[in-house]
Amino acid sequence: MCGMVRMTIQLGQRLKAAVARAAERWGESQAGIVRRGVAAAVAKVAQKAARRPRIPLFASDDPGLAERVGEGLRGFGE
Repeated sequence: MCGMVRMTIQLGQRLKAAVARAAERWGESQAGIVRRGVAAAVAKVAQKAARRPRIPLFASDDPGLAERVGEGLRGFGE
């Protein structure tokens, strides 16, 4: 098991049975099915995190910018 580590998880009976069925259907081990699922979930979380805006959205050296924000947004959404 090069690069692999053991991990213990707990599954409900229905999920465990679904894993067993999927493993049989795809001709793969149950551990392989779980690894695929974990990899897919981690990738989905990473995609969502990459799309999230980072704060601050921009930087400005203008100390009066906040007071004039209305000027910059005038007409927006009309």
